[in-house]
Amino acid sequence: MGTSILYFFFTILIICAAYLTTRWLAKNTNNMAHGKYIKLTDRVFLGKDKSIMIIEVGQKIYLLADNSQGVTCISSLEESDLIPLQQDTNNAFADILGKYIGTQAIDKIPSFEDAQTNLKELKIKMTESFKKMVNKHRGNENTDDKK
Repeated sequence: MGTSILYFFFTILIICAAYLTTRWLAKNTNNMAHGKYIKLTDRVFLGKDKSIMIIEVGQKIYLLADNSQGVTCISSLEESDLIPLQQDTNNAFADILGKYIGTQAIDKIPSFEDAQTNLKELKIKMTESFKKMVNKHRGNENTDDKK
Protein backbone atom coordinates (compact mmCIF):
# COMPACT_ATOMS: atom_id res chain seq x y z
CA MET A 1 0.00 0.00 0.00
CA GLY A 2 2.85 2.38 0.80
CA THR A 3 4.51 1.90 -2.58
CA SER A 4 1.26 2.51 -4.48
CA ILE A 5 0.82 5.84 -2.69
CA LEU A 6 4.43 6.69 -3.54
CA TYR A 7 3.82 5.81 -7.24
CA PHE A 8 0.65 7.91 -7.23
CA PHE A 9 2.53 10.86 -5.70
CA PHE A 10 5.34 10.65 -8.27
CA THR A 11 2.82 10.34 -11.12
CA ILE A 12 1.07 13.51 -9.98
CA LEU A 13 4.45 15.21 -9.58
CA ILE A 14 5.50 14.26 -13.15
CA ILE A 15 2.18 15.45 -14.59
CA CYS A 16 2.51 18.80 -12.78
CA ALA A 17 6.12 19.19 -13.94
CA ALA A 18 5.13 18.43 -17.56
CA TYR A 19 2.28 20.94 -17.36
CA LEU A 20 4.49 23.70 -15.94
CA THR A 21 7.24 22.99 -18.48
CA THR A 22 4.76 23.18 -21.35
CA ARG A 23 3.38 26.48 -20.06
CA TRP A 24 6.88 27.90 -19.70
CA LEU A 25 7.86 26.79 -23.22
CA ALA A 26 4.71 28.27 -24.72
CA LYS A 27 5.33 31.58 -23.00
CA ASN A 28 9.04 31.81 -23.85
CA THR A 29 9.00 30.46 -27.42
CA ASN A 30 8.09 33.89 -28.79
CA ASN A 31 11.08 35.37 -26.97
CA MET A 32 13.34 32.86 -28.72
CA ALA A 33 12.14 34.08 -32.16
CA HIS A 34 13.63 37.54 -31.68
CA GLY A 35 16.62 39.08 -30.06
CA LYS A 36 17.46 42.51 -28.80
CA TYR A 37 17.69 44.10 -32.28
CA ILE A 38 16.22 41.51 -34.67
CA LYS A 39 12.67 40.18 -34.70
CA LEU A 40 11.44 37.26 -36.81
CA THR A 41 7.99 38.47 -37.85
CA ASP A 42 6.88 35.55 -40.00
CA ARG A 43 8.25 32.35 -41.51
CA VAL A 44 6.76 29.99 -44.08
CA PHE A 45 8.35 26.60 -44.74
CA LEU A 46 8.33 25.69 -48.43
CA GLY A 47 9.96 22.30 -48.20
CA LYS A 48 12.90 20.51 -46.71
CA ASP A 49 15.52 23.14 -45.77
CA LYS A 50 13.60 25.87 -47.64
CA SER A 51 11.72 28.77 -46.10
CA ILE A 52 10.85 32.42 -46.58
CA MET A 53 11.16 34.80 -43.64
CA ILE A 54 10.19 38.36 -42.82
CA ILE A 55 12.50 39.94 -40.27
CA GLU A 56 12.61 43.36 -38.69
CA VAL A 57 15.93 45.03 -37.93
CA GLY A 58 15.28 48.30 -36.18
CA GLN A 59 12.84 50.21 -38.42
CA LYS A 60 13.68 48.17 -41.56
CA ILE A 61 11.84 45.08 -42.78
CA TYR A 62 13.44 42.42 -44.99
CA LEU A 63 12.14 39.44 -46.96
CA LEU A 64 14.69 36.61 -46.79
CA ALA A 65 14.99 33.20 -48.44
CA ASP A 66 16.58 30.41 -46.43
CA ASN A 67 17.80 27.17 -48.02
CA SER A 68 20.58 24.63 -47.59
CA GLN A 69 23.08 26.92 -49.39
CA GLY A 70 22.42 29.88 -47.07
CA VAL A 71 20.25 32.93 -46.52
CA THR A 72 19.50 35.41 -49.34
CA CYS A 73 17.89 38.83 -49.03
CA ILE A 74 15.06 38.94 -51.57
CA SER A 75 13.94 42.50 -50.95
CA SER A 76 13.39 45.27 -48.46
CA LEU A 77 9.77 45.86 -47.48
CA GLU A 78 7.75 48.79 -46.21
CA GLU A 79 5.30 48.59 -43.32
CA SER A 80 2.45 49.12 -45.82
CA ASP A 81 3.53 45.94 -47.68
CA LEU A 82 2.67 43.78 -44.67
CA ILE A 83 -1.02 42.97 -44.92
CA PRO A 84 -2.10 40.09 -42.65
CA LEU A 85 -3.66 37.25 -44.61
CA GLN A 86 -5.65 36.06 -41.61
CA GLN A 87 -7.56 38.91 -40.04
CA ASP A 88 -8.67 37.41 -36.73
CA THR A 89 -7.48 34.04 -35.51
CA ASN A 90 -9.50 34.20 -32.28
CA ASN A 91 -12.89 33.50 -33.86
CA ALA A 92 -15.46 31.73 -31.81
CA PHE A 93 -16.10 28.10 -32.68
CA ALA A 94 -19.59 28.95 -33.90
CA ASP A 95 -18.20 31.50 -36.37
CA ILE A 96 -15.69 29.04 -37.78
CA LEU A 97 -18.30 26.31 -38.02
CA GLY A 98 -20.68 28.74 -39.75
CA LYS A 99 -17.98 29.48 -42.31
CA TYR A 100 -17.69 25.80 -43.24
CA ILE A 101 -21.38 24.92 -43.31
CA GLY A 102 -22.15 27.81 -45.61
CA THR A 103 -24.92 30.31 -45.13
CA GLN A 104 -26.81 28.12 -42.68
CA ALA A 105 -26.64 29.86 -39.33
CA ILE A 106 -25.83 28.01 -36.14
CA ASP A 107 -29.16 29.01 -34.60
CA LYS A 108 -30.93 27.02 -37.36
CA ILE A 109 -29.59 23.77 -35.92
CA PRO A 110 -32.64 21.74 -34.83
CA SER A 111 -33.50 21.34 -31.18
CA PHE A 112 -32.98 18.05 -29.41
CA GLU A 113 -36.69 17.18 -29.70
CA ASP A 114 -36.70 17.94 -33.44
CA ALA A 115 -33.61 15.82 -33.89
CA GLN A 116 -35.28 12.93 -32.02
CA THR A 117 -38.37 13.23 -34.24
CA ASN A 118 -36.22 13.29 -37.36
CA LEU A 119 -34.32 10.23 -36.18
CA LYS A 120 -37.56 8.34 -35.49
CA GLU A 121 -38.86 9.21 -38.98
CA LEU A 122 -35.55 8.14 -40.49
CA LYS A 123 -35.68 4.86 -38.56
CA ILE A 124 -39.20 4.15 -39.89
CA LYS A 125 -38.15 4.95 -43.49
CA MET A 126 -35.01 2.81 -43.20
CA THR A 127 -36.99 -0.10 -41.73
CA GLU A 128 -39.53 0.08 -44.58
CA SER A 129 -36.76 0.30 -47.14
CA PHE A 130 -34.96 -2.66 -45.58
CA LYS A 131 -38.16 -4.75 -45.61
CA LYS A 132 -38.73 -3.93 -49.29
CA MET A 133 -35.15 -4.88 -50.09
CA VAL A 134 -35.46 -8.22 -48.23
CA ASN A 135 -38.78 -8.98 -49.94
CA LYS A 136 -37.31 -8.12 -53.34
CA HIS A 137 -34.36 -10.39 -52.65
CA ARG A 138 -36.71 -13.22 -51.68
CA GLY A 139 -38.84 -12.63 -54.74
CA ASN A 140 -41.86 -11.38 -52.78
CA GLU A 141 -42.03 -7.88 -54.23
CA ASN A 142 -45.80 -7.54 -53.93
CA THR A 143 -46.25 -8.93 -50.46
CA ASP A 144 -46.54 -6.44 -47.64
CA ASP A 145 -45.06 -7.44 -44.32
CA LYS A 146 -47.57 -6.41 -41.66
CA LYS A 147 -46.53 -6.33 -38.03
